[in-house]
Amino acid sequence: MAGAGLARFDALGRLAGANRAFAECLGNDGGGDRGGDGCAPTLEELLAARIATGAITDPLGRTAAALVERLHAGEMVALRCRAGAWLGLTLVAEDGGGCVMTAADLSAAVAEQGLPGGRELGEKQALLETTFDAMVDAVAGFDRDLRLAVCNRLYGEMFRLPAELMRVGTAFDTVVRFMAERGDYGAVDVPSFVAGRVAVARRTDTFDFRFTLADGKVFDARHSPLPGGGFLRRYSDITEAARVEEAQRSILEAIAFPLVVTRMADGIVVAANEPAGFLFGAPLHEVIGRASAKSFYVDPQAREQMIGHLRAQGGRIDNFEARMRTSDGRTFWALLSVRTFRFHGVDSILTCINDISERKRIELELAASRELFEQAIRAARDGISQWDLQTGEIWFSPQWWALLGYGEDEMVNTLERWNELVLEADRAESLRVARDFAAGRRDDCHLLQRFRHKDGHTVHLYTRAIKVTDADGVTVKLIGSHTDVTERVRAEEEARAARDAAERALKELKEAQAHLVQSEKMAALGSLVAGVAHEINTPIGIALTGASLLAEKTGTIRTAFEAGRLRKPDFADYIDTAAEATQLMMLNVDRAAQLIQSFKQIAVDQASEERRVFDMRDYIHEVLRSLGMRLKKAAHTVEVRCPDDLVLDSYPGALSQVLTNFVMNSIVHGYAPGQAGRLTVAVTRPSPDDVELRYSDDGRGIPPELHGRVFEPFFTTSRGTGGSGLGLNIVYNIVTRTLKGRVTLDSAPGRGTTFTLRFPRVTPDDRGAV
Repeated sequence: MAGAGLARFDALGRLAGANRAFAECLGNDGGGDRGGDGCAPTLEELLAARIATGAITDPLGRTAAALVERLHAGEMVALRCRAGAWLGLTLVAEDGGGCVMTAADLSAAVAEQGLPGGRELGEKQALLETTFDAMVDAVAGFDRDLRLAVCNRLYGEMFRLPAELMRVGTAFDTVVRFMAERGDYGAVDVPSFVAGRVAVARRTDTFDFRFTLADGKVFDARHSPLPGGGFLRRYSDITEAARVEEAQRSILEAIAFPLVVTRMADGIVVAANEPAGFLFGAPLHEVIGRASAKSFYVDPQAREQMIGHLRAQGGRIDNFEARMRTSDGRTFWALLSVRTFRFHGVDSILTCINDISERKRIELELAASRELFEQAIRAARDGISQWDLQTGEIWFSPQWWALLGYGEDEMVNTLERWNELVLEADRAESLRVARDFAAGRRDDCHLLQRFRHKDGHTVHLYTRAIKVTDADGVTVKLIGSHTDVTERVRAEEEARAARDAAERALKELKEAQAHLVQSEKMAALGSLVAGVAHEINTPIGIALTGASLLAEKTGTIRTAFEAGRLRKPDFADYIDTAAEATQLMMLNVDRAAQLIQSFKQIAVDQASEERRVFDMRDYIHEVLRSLGMRLKKAAHTVEVRCPDDLVLDSYPGALSQVLTNFVMNSIVHGYAPGQAGRLTVAVTRPSPDDVELRYSDDGRGIPPELHGRVFEPFFTTSRGTGGSGLGLNIVYNIVTRTLKGRVTLDSAPGRGTTFTLRFPRVTPDDRGAV
């Protein structure tokens, strides 16, 4: 087939170049035209100019703009040349926005098949055959059914295909299966391999890929989908280039220090070794061909300066320093050795990179330290000293003397003078620490020294020293820094004294609090005793009255008996009186005994705080009986609601203390003088393991703003009437520490007060202190 006319148009649509065949097809050299603005013509301007001169004509009479629209839509356009030949034009898009136009002679095809008109396979084949034979790569096109539409001779030669597989209509999977069964792809599962290749062939996007055959040949391929379905592939044999690349890669990887190759024009990284990827913290596949070297310079102008030095020094630099950055933003100092060379036919830069951050850091620190020391000597508020251990000479800066009240004309830099100024109690210790530090027996030299000020008071200097060693590591000098910390020492002493005083006060306060808590408990026990005395007084009084009556009757009957006047009716009356008195005394003495036993148990519980098993309902009634006098005097009634079979394994004394405090709190604070109220104790079991006790009164209530303080120690609203403020604090501590429960308050002015306790039915063993 004859060579095809080829022309390339850039991303702006302007003619960028054409071969001679293209110029001959269009009746011009293809490069002398100019657009309306004097620049290279666009495709539309080029066709319009040829149509205007008669070099080409469109049998359908379409304008140049309409022809361009058809070409961009993927159609072939058939035009008649001045000499009578038929010309087929087609456009193929390129990466970057440009395109390539192919002009093929269709005269023979028109003679056999008639005028081309659209996208028929025969038209495509005629066009593609003419185009592909002008290419240096192997090319094959398959239609929408993945059957061969066109290919060039090099396609068959490159892949050693027999003639029957080069025929139009051969299925794509047939070609792949032939090569796979022949072993071109190595040991593969042929059906799976063929299916995979067919799936890839149906992709509708443009992509590049590389593959290697079993004989070691390496190919680059470009897959381009066709507008009507199917695809066009171009194959390039890059075996030698791949071997060169592999050799270059092996050389780069064999070098242990970081190497990077970049294009001089735009700085794109075209090669690098693993040490370079490690240094910059970036995978090589993400950098090569994608990243620009400029992005790795802290100052992008540094690369331009380096290129300027390269040009000035004949393409060679050995000691260019620059600040660089890694992919994660870390910066470092780099020493670059740079050479220019041709890499793959492009002017490139080979850069060897050495990380000198540590060296630069040391240099900067040395410079900064030197400047800092010089400034410290001249202007620091701290005093500076130097002690030469080899000569025994000692030197103090003017500021050191000023800290002790001396001027520069009074400085005497000798060890003897230092001995005179330092307090005797600190002298030996200071010398011992300094010598141990110099000899390496201690790692640091920090100590507090006291000196006599010129006016007589004591100055506290905090001293920090460093060592200066010779080449053998022997300490030859001590450099000291001395800070006046007199005010700080005084402040610390004052703070220490204040802390000690505060601790003593706190201890006394805790002792007073413990005393008050104990007093509060004893006061509750006193209330219990008073209640006992009142309750027992009645049965004892009745028993005493009965005993007196019996004694009187006995005396009377004895007198009558001794006088011989005892009559039978008198004796019978005496027996009746004795029986009634005895029964009355027995009943009341028994009642008193029961009361004493009950009150005794409560008193023991409150005093000993021992744990035992007890009936909840009975114990509540016993506690309330001990408070009976107070309740009767205040005219309050009490309602108790508690299950009959509720048995607790807990601390009854703690529970007695809580109930006593609740009742006394209601009597003292809950009601106005003379006002009678109703107190309620309700016990429930919200769960098998828990007990809930709700104590409530219908008194005046507690304002909401005081709810957060009622359990605080010493908080009371009745300070002037003898309230201690410890009652509810004791309740809180007993419930939370002894009974292992919690207590809440619900109250409002005019709605009474309710305390809700929830605690375990069986108290855990780890009892806390109350």
